[in-house]
Amino acid sequence: MPAYATVADLQDYYDWREIGDLVSDSKAQISAIEQREAGSVYNSRLLRFLERASGEIEAAIFRGGRYNAADLASLTGNSLELLRGICCEFVVLYLMQRKPMYAPEKMKAFEDQKRERLRMLQAGEDIFPIPKVIAAGVAKIAGPTTIEYQGLNLVTDRVKGYPPRALPNNR
Repeated sequence: MPAYATVADLQDYYDWREIGDLVSDSKAQISAIEQREAGSVYNSRLLRFLERASGEIEAAIFRGGRYNAADLASLTGNSLELLRGICCEFVVLYLMQRKPMYAPEKMKAFEDQKRERLRMLQAGEDIFPIPKVIAAGVAKIAGPTTIEYQGLNLVTDRVKGYPPRALPNNR
C-alpha cells in the first residue's frame, strides 16, 4: 500500500528548504525539484520516511480497532488532508532525528506532538468520518415491544405476588 502522503504534500506543508537541509548529508542546498525527482537519493529517502510514517499511523489505528487499511484508503476531502498532515508531521520528526542538533527544541515539540497524536489515534479520539464508525457512535433505542415482552414467559409472569411488568412509553 502506498504512503498516505507524497513528497509534494510534504513540501506543501513544510518549507522545502528546511526539508532539503534535513534530508541532505552535505551542506549543499537540495532543491524542491531534486526532492521530487524519481530515482534521486533524496526522493527515495523521503519516500521511505513517508512509508514509515504511514506504517506508524496504521499500527496506531489498527490497535485502536476502529479502522482497516481500506477505510483509510477511502478517505476524501478534509479527512484525507488530516491524514496527510499527520503523515507529514511524522516525516519532519524523522528528518530532525537524522540531525538532532539542527533544532533540538523544535524536535522535542514534534516528538511530543507525535506521541499525543498516536495516543489519540489509538484511543479513538481522532475519528475519521467512515460510515461504520459514525454508525457505531449512534445510540440505538430498539428493544422488544410490549407484546414480545409478554410472550417471554418470565418468572414474574408465572409466580403470583410479583408486581406487573411495564415498558417505558408503553411500547
